[in-house]
Amino acid sequence: MKLLKNTLMLLVIVAVFGGCKKDPGEVTFNVKSQENFVVQGSGSILSLLEVVTPGVTTNWEGDFANNNSRKDQLRDMRLRELVMKITAPAGETFDFLENIRIFIQAEGLQKTEIAYKDNIPTTIGQRLELETKDVDISPYARKDVFKLIVQAKQRKVNPDDVHMRADMTFKVTANVLD
Repeated sequence: MKLLKNTLMLLVIVAVFGGCKKDPGEVTFNVKSQENFVVQGSGSILSLLEVVTPGVTTNWEGDFANNNSRKDQLRDMRLRELVMKITAPAGETFDFLENIRIFIQAEGLQKTEIAYKDNIPTTIGQRLELETKDVDISPYARKDVFKLIVQAKQRKVNPDDVHMRADMTFKVTANVLD
């Protein structure tokens, strides 16, 4: 009986610890990025707005190096936070928008939605936090440049150009360099 008990205990230990594989070659960290753009005034017509950023350069080499990795070792990257802020004109708020969607696009890759906000309240101020989509954007981040495409539906006419900044935080998982 004692032999059977010891054998079962040994089998349990082997099953629990023998089947586990720790991946010491993986690191997870956050990178931050900012992108500025302008939404052109719409004059007197309500319209759907679309703004394409000139191109976001992926200059995160320092972030990767600080975590003993490189961009080519990227395994997974997901947008965790996107906050829009109006930087000009003074006093302008997001109340002129009904909803907004942000897409990412890069050469050879399809346009993919990464963040959105529906039913933007009319009492909103100069800061707007968007809901993020849980999509792996590592193929875009491996490129040297990607574009953000902002699509928005207006609630009211806004004759002035509105300068905005998108503050983004990405969660990165990458292989550790040997």
